[in-house]
Amino acid sequence: MRPALIAAVLGFGAAVALSTVEVWRVDQGDPVGPFLVAQQRMTAPGFRPDARAGRGNGYDGQFSLLLALHLVTGEDLAAGLDLPRYRARRIALPAMSAVLAAFRAGAVPLAYLLLNALLVALGTGAMASFAVERGHSAAWSALVVLNCGTLVSLWRATVDAGMCSLLLIAVLAASRQRWRTAAVTLAAAILAKEVAILAAPCLFLAARGDRRARLWIVAAAVVPAVWWIAVASMFPPDPAATVAASFSLPFAGFEQSALASLQQVKPLTHTLKDLFLLSLYLLAVLIGLGCGWVALRERSAGPGGKAAALGAGAFALLGAFCSSAVWVEVWSYARVLLPLTLLLLMVALDRPVLGRFRTWPCLIPPGLAAMGGALFVAHLVATGTP
Repeated sequence: MRPALIAAVLGFGAAVALSTVEVWRVDQGDPVGPFLVAQQRMTAPGFRPDARAGRGNGYDGQFSLLLALHLVTGEDLAAGLDLPRYRARRIALPAMSAVLAAFRAGAVPLAYLLLNALLVALGTGAMASFAVERGHSAAWSALVVLNCGTLVSLWRATVDAGMCSLLLIAVLAASRQRWRTAAVTLAAAILAKEVAILAAPCLFLAARGDRRARLWIVAAAVVPAVWWIAVASMFPPDPAATVAASFSLPFAGFEQSALASLQQVKPLTHTLKDLFLLSLYLLAVLIGLGCGWVALRERSAGPGGKAAALGAGAFALLGAFCSSAVWVEVWSYARVLLPLTLLLLMVALDRPVLGRFRTWPCLIPPGLAAMGGALFVAHLVATGTP
């Protein structure tokens, strides 16, 4: 417990430090700044029209903040959400933020940032426990908070880091045969971001021979489904073309993004950086697909390692079908594939999971993603912008 607690405290400190730098150095003390609020979305109390003037047209975090403020003030959601039915599914972090803020509108932005840091701390502690229980150093958990996807999620105040941390806790609980805890955290992860539903069949398969455990996992998937049905009854359907734009034929999105990067007129170093990052995450997808395939056939793996390997395969499959709208920039695909890189780290730490196959290649994507995160921080310290 002690190494995990130390890792969690250090992870919390790192996450808070990053948010503090952004709020106080970049945004001059404005806690709304990290949410990249677009001026046309100024519909809820707590939003200032000059919050991020000239800093972009908005990002996913602003919609989570609006949901949290809706729970506090009852502000109209349809006027502020670009895709109301799609965004309103992600209620977990906004609801927890509202509670943490004691339902005070002015405290919601800081509460949301603090909650993100707390969840990253829990995810770091979960990875430390997973490593120590398998005879490894808790220091491996540093790859959670250093991961480029984690840092991007914290910097832009999105739900991805929190969702991924909940998934790590669910896998750790499964490895300990604590299926009730695994189910609760899985349900919370799905309510944080719907893509976490990919982990449900993975945990279900990992609980082989345990009927009660499988019932818990089914319940974990049913609870978010009830909320999704309620959301569907509250809002009209979102434009199908907008939702479908995130998906394409396998690897077509990666190919289009790589070709676009080569065709753009920009310094060679920028082109090489973009191609390196794209190649890193393509490698993660390929390794994840291999892990998932082997784990499906492996009978001797423990439930934690099997869930991690199957989960890596599921999120790798997601990455393969992502369109160029996702692969367009590291801000996007590093967040979407954050569960993949961290589940690969779990696979690498659980050596028996792949049977006769070695797990060390699974360390490459999370290691390189952490190097990318370190460069992110170094550039931030040197220039004040990532």
